[in-house]
Amino acid sequence: VCHLQQRCCGRHLALSRVMCADELGIALRVYAKSRPCAAWASIVYGPGAQHSVPSASGSSGPGCHTAPRPARPRPQPRRLILTVDSPDILGRRLIKTKEATISIPELADEASPPPWGWQIAGQDRFRDLRCSVGDLLVEAAVGLETGVPPWMRDNPQIKAQIRAIRSLQENPSFTVVIHEHVRWPTAGGGGAPGHQDDSDDDGEGRAVSCCFEAGLGNVREVFGDPGVSPSALPSLDLEGLATFILSGACRSVVLLTGAGISTASGIPDYRGSGGLWRTLVPERLTATPEQRSRIVKDPEWAASIELFRENPLPLLEIKRDFVLGLASNRWRPTIAHFFARLLHDRGLLTRVLTQNIDGLHQDAGVPGEKVTEIHGTTRTAACVTCGSEMPLHEFAEALTRHIKDVSASGLPVGSSSGCESGGGTGDGGGATAFAPVESTPGGLPCPRCHEGGSMRPQTVLFGEPVNPAFQGVFKNELPQADLLIIAGTSIAVAPAGKAPAHVGERCVRLVINDRRVGENAGLCFDAPEAARDIMAQGDIDAVLVDLASKLGWLSELSAFKGQMADASAALL
Repeated sequence: VCHLQQRCCGRHLALSRVMCADELGIALRVYAKSRPCAAWASIVYGPGAQHSVPSASGSSGPGCHTAPRPARPRPQPRRLILTVDSPDILGRRLIKTKEATISIPELADEASPPPWGWQIAGQDRFRDLRCSVGDLLVEAAVGLETGVPPWMRDNPQIKAQIRAIRSLQENPSFTVVIHEHVRWPTAGGGGAPGHQDDSDDDGEGRAVSCCFEAGLGNVREVFGDPGVSPSALPSLDLEGLATFILSGACRSVVLLTGAGISTASGIPDYRGSGGLWRTLVPERLTATPEQRSRIVKDPEWAASIELFRENPLPLLEIKRDFVLGLASNRWRPTIAHFFARLLHDRGLLTRVLTQNIDGLHQDAGVPGEKVTEIHGTTRTAACVTCGSEMPLHEFAEALTRHIKDVSASGLPVGSSSGCESGGGTGDGGGATAFAPVESTPGGLPCPRCHEGGSMRPQTVLFGEPVNPAFQGVFKNELPQADLLIIAGTSIAVAPAGKAPAHVGERCVRLVINDRRVGENAGLCFDAPEAARDIMAQGDIDAVLVDLASKLGWLSELSAFKGQMADASAALL
């Protein structure tokens, strides 16, 4: 034992066992936790480094296998997978930090199911670990043999695990997986009150990396969290998903929606080729030369709380046509909105978590209490001084009287989404004979405030906290969901981008978008790792028509044609 402990770099492995009883019986779960040795080096090195890794004394160690540094934050989480197929590879060394855990899929059992198997080196409070693949196996076996209470050493499961580890040492044919635990980038400058965001201070999502040092064996990168495939999901496509929904195993569905589901209404998204941020012309807004210059450099600043406090007119001019369109029912729900209604009617819908500010989910008949609007809504305005609210039609009338119509100059129609996609101007009917030539200085006066207050839409501007109601959804509803449908969003902005990580390991995750997205949020679509994630790339409404057809819901969906946007109705 002393010899083996020396080979393990002086580390001591402690095992704790937790027996969990449920209705099906008792399952023995085994977890390994590592305790640090004071002599270990404290190595900090960034993602994508190609240089040698410094030792505690400042000298350089062998080169390491890492990916080249990407131009932008890489998709997360990342896994490095080493294939071990010969005894020589057992000597390959690795560097692990507290930001990672290590597992061996071939040691999977009931307590540590596929696809990643038993975690043989746990995330703990130590800084770094440098040892070989063989050392990991030795310490795992020693821990099972000596770190277990005497009364448990004859347990058949423990003996079987020891035999499995010894077998891997004698006949190396397995994989070693390093799982990085990384932080999320955050958009804007605000977080929900009381919400501790786990992103880095600079918002770039940097995390300390781990790696295998240069040596024998093939190493590849995998991004995402594949989870475990539910038995009721026969295939990772719409056919398999329809079977899963109809099987009875799918009882709770959560939708995460973005601006893309409203484009069929005539409302473009923000970042598309015709979106607001690509086509905004600052010269047409009522702003100072300095403000226009900054908007040229950063169009999203036009929808920031910083600019609104300096000058509310650019935001109100951008939102004017969008609000008038909502008030006149110019924007109507799409197939995506009515698909959510069908889920509700069938008792499957738990929550709609939306980044949109257009209120079209409610227009389609989804109860307001089931819709969480992360970025607020444009359907009401509020006084920045006294807080009194103004309903949609009064807000639209005030905009018509006090704010000039920039849509007549050719600006695009406003977006349906808040922080992620913004609001908007437009040429879709926003020009009116009643619009003033110039906007009223100071913005919209509050009709109920005696302190000179002004009105603003109740949307989240860049730099403001998002609606804190999402926290309850993340904590209580997402973990219980059987299906998460992500539609019309790039899943690139917190907190919505974190939603996929809050579901259970057996929750099926469907992404519907006109381009492939999701790896940045931890989804895994590609074989052989993919287990429960489905990427349905294409027109969102067309994909949902296909899914409704496979579910046998097409006639019910078609019953809403008269209430839909024309482009959506045409598909039916």
